[in-house]
Amino acid sequence: MKRLVSFLFLFFLVKVTLSQVYPQWTEHLPYKKAKQLVSMSDKIYCLTESGVFSYSLSDNEIVAYNRSSGLTGTQITAMGLADWAGCLVLGYQNGNIDLIKKGKVINIADVARFPDISDKMIRSVTAYDKKVYLGTDFGVVILNIDKNEVAETCYIGNYGAKIAVNDIAVFDNYIWAATEEGIYKASVTAFNLADYSSWQFVSDIENENFSCQQFMIVNNKFYLLRDRNNQGTVFQLQNKAWQKVYTVAEKVYRIASYSDKLCVITNNRITDLSGAVVLGLNIPNCAFRDILQIEKRVFVADNNNSMLEAGNGVTSIRPDGPLSNVITAICSSESAIWAAAGVKKTIANPAELYQYSNNRWENFIAANTPQLEGKNNIIALVADKLDPQKLYASLWNQGVMVFDDKEFQTFFNADNTPVKINNITAMTTDRKGNLWLLNAKDNRPVKVFTTDNSWAELGYPNLPSGDFKKIIALSNGDKWILKKSDNRIFALNENGTIGNSDDDATGNFVVKDKDGDIIGNTIYDMVQDTDDEVWLATSGGVAVYVNPEAVLRKGSFFAYRPIITIDDVTQYLLSTETVLSIAVNGANQKWIGTANSGVYLISDSGEKQLQHFTTENSPLPSNRVEQISINQKSGEVFFVTDKGMVSYRGKITAGSENYNDLYVYPNPVRETYHGDITVTGLKSNSSIRITDVSGNLVAMGQSAGGQFLWNGKNLNGDRVHTGVYLIFCADSSGEEAKVIKLLVIH
Repeated sequence: MKRLVSFLFLFFLVKVTLSQVYPQWTEHLPYKKAKQLVSMSDKIYCLTESGVFSYSLSDNEIVAYNRSSGLTGTQITAMGLADWAGCLVLGYQNGNIDLIKKGKVINIADVARFPDISDKMIRSVTAYDKKVYLGTDFGVVILNIDKNEVAETCYIGNYGAKIAVNDIAVFDNYIWAATEEGIYKASVTAFNLADYSSWQFVSDIENENFSCQQFMIVNNKFYLLRDRNNQGTVFQLQNKAWQKVYTVAEKVYRIASYSDKLCVITNNRITDLSGAVVLGLNIPNCAFRDILQIEKRVFVADNNNSMLEAGNGVTSIRPDGPLSNVITAICSSESAIWAAAGVKKTIANPAELYQYSNNRWENFIAANTPQLEGKNNIIALVADKLDPQKLYASLWNQGVMVFDDKEFQTFFNADNTPVKINNITAMTTDRKGNLWLLNAKDNRPVKVFTTDNSWAELGYPNLPSGDFKKIIALSNGDKWILKKSDNRIFALNENGTIGNSDDDATGNFVVKDKDGDIIGNTIYDMVQDTDDEVWLATSGGVAVYVNPEAVLRKGSFFAYRPIITIDDVTQYLLSTETVLSIAVNGANQKWIGTANSGVYLISDSGEKQLQHFTTENSPLPSNRVEQISINQKSGEVFFVTDKGMVSYRGKITAGSENYNDLYVYPNPVRETYHGDITVTGLKSNSSIRITDVSGNLVAMGQSAGGQFLWNGKNLNGDRVHTGVYLIFCADSSGEEAKVIKLLVIH
């Protein structure tokens, strides 16, 4: 079985920056675009656009390495191994360096902090003679892995000029550098590699000033890859001169060793120097980037399909996660989260749905859901309020698909629907279960699918077609409609007659305070909280309507801005921020996402800041938080940023009145799960004792509120074995108790 591990690296005090782990966070990444493979001991390490993961050849365990598990960044650009130290070396876009040694992450930030260099990307990692040579945007950096420090910095260009180094190799007693301006070399015995005069420019190759990408040594033969204008050329060092041995009229991504021969990797072929295919893989939409052979097992890095093992067929190997890093639609459905990636364009972006439930992702694509074949661009999702298992998915320029309990039900489109439903950009369901939809390209933009399976469409003079962003159904039956990049909101109430718009009440308003001043020039999001107030995310902070019903009825109607005091400074809530998203949790607290400052958790009234997460103190991949969705059953909060999706789960929930809803999740705990095990539905301050079936005490503690988290380890700190475990729960008075069972599978 393949196992995904959220590995919690221990802190390690060194002269360099200490890594930070975030056990309450989960990064939901695709690990799909694989770039490079390396191996050490019984593990293969795969570099992808989402980060790095390892695969164990002995037990098939998959371990994901990311911000929540201790890495210090997200944009990894180079990877290599220092075998003698058992160390994986990772280089980043910003010059940052992480060393992973024996489960500990050590950060070397020296290069990232170089003051006079703007471009610092790490381009390659090469280990030799207990040193690690880094090719960078400006030259060569030499690391002392044993001391976890930068030993030398070498500017190797003409007269010490900065020059981008793509790869480094050691061959025939020389250190070779493949740069953007040709090849340089220095003797391995050079006294001072930081002295530019130690480096010689290599001229014995045609077009000596052309960019060179990569070196490879196979059977003591030295090769060079040059890819220019999407034409790949391979050279071999022969009699101290570089001779051309292979040319292909397409981009070459890498040269590698396979079956003791050099192979050339293009997007859809892996060939030897004669052009013969050395590994035939029947993979649709392939994008080969690297190959690695370990004894009789063969692995390929594929930029569309992650890491593949070629054997009896092809097996895809990657950590659990959605298939896209760009999430454009997300919604919560009882105990699950649904997500999709699509664009409002006619280009074919295949329709895919991703569901997160019980700490696992399930991806619905054309290969396993035939109804998605030929469908493109899912841009909006909504779950039925009365039937949370029912999901509606809008496809740009095509229609709306309906799923129930993950099974396809129907597809509303121009052929079977009496209303125009091909450009739906926003949807919601009301308290009666009616589905409300907004068509961006119709002069009667409001469409309704009622619970009696009939359709209606509504049009209003002051609601022209446009790029609708959101529609919400308020508790009193009113509907509020928001257009993208607008400062007006349209409100309507159908007066109990959905099919007749003549008796509808409507309003169209700009968000203003009691003095008539406009709050924000653009409205980005809106949500109704459990007190029936409507909270708005605007370009000028947060605005709140205490009596939203007054827009269509008698009564004063204006928004107010909550006042908050932070560090003895009193101000309007986030008035200097552009607020993009708002969501309400079970305690009526507000999660608020911003364009530049990450995400805030605010008290129910908005007068107190409870949490503030940014890229600096959390695994948020970006400080631009565009969407927020909450699994109300578990309390897990999902943040969609412009660079990917993460989720956060706190430890405290409200205590229950009794143990009637007591349960533990995940249950069973499978071998792929290494996070916390949650016991929820507890009375406040419950006493918890966990034993095996023989009565041996395994763990104990006290709940914080109505929830207790167990790390799955016994009193000695070891992970428990496969078996059934009993969880004894008792209230603080000892008057009420309950026992539940948990199955652990390793």
